[in-house]
Amino acid sequence: MHLPWSKGSTFLAWIVRMSFIKRWALMHCMREENVSEHSHQTAVIAHMLALIKNKLYGGQIDPGQVAVLALYHEVSEAKLQDLNSKTKYLNPEFTKQYKLIEHKAEEECLATLPIELKEDFAPLIIQSNIAPELKTLVKVADTIAAYIKARDELRFHNPEFIHVKDGLETVLEQYAAAMPEVQYFLNNFVPLCWATVDQLSGIDAALNQTATSTEASTATTATASTTAATAGTATIPSATNPTSTLSTTPAPNLSEATAPHKGKS
Repeated sequence: MHLPWSKGSTFLAWIVRMSFIKRWALMHCMREENVSEHSHQTAVIAHMLALIKNKLYGGQIDPGQVAVLALYHEVSEAKLQDLNSKTKYLNPEFTKQYKLIEHKAEEECLATLPIELKEDFAPLIIQSNIAPELKTLVKVADTIAAYIKARDELRFHNPEFIHVKDGLETVLEQYAAAMPEVQYFLNNFVPLCWATVDQLSGIDAALNQTATSTEASTATTATASTTAATAGTATIPSATNPTSTLSTTPAPNLSEATAPHKGKS
């Protein structure tokens, strides 16, 4: 009897099962988080960081490539499951040996693919193949995702994540000092991750109203200029920069950081 699952690649099946792997397994969580959702959030953040770096700080990184790398950055956990960072970084020798195990798991995941696809996936799955600059961006995105999770748990008065938040803030402080795109991201995107749905809707409504008012004002100015020109008055509209009414959201208070704990990896 032929079984429909007896042939084919198991690659996607392992990826799908990443949604069963819990993060923060040794800690009480108000809301459980799995590796699959963490990978998605990390990919979104990495993509945004790359765009910010390119647009504002002279970067030349492919945002799509960074996003895909982030999607697969935890692929070894499909085989190994999630290991608490305190254990992973217990001492240098243990960390070295565990990195070798992760590399072996990555190779096993790559081996599940059809041979005609392996060449394309190898640069995405095997972490040692990734360029240092891209790997750093993914690591920063991974850290920010963990920080958002820690602050979310503290929002619900879960003291388990106090030391995690402190440690992650220390790490983010270092990244922000060396990478301006990180500070920009922390200032403009992270704080509102803990707003309520009603607060978010109110902010969006205010922004839409501001945008509508700005467009109406621009149209009025253009009409007035046209009327003046028709009347024989030489009117040259000045180049203006519409002022955004969106106030700058303060960055997270990184000065509170005291512990070197790195939280999740």
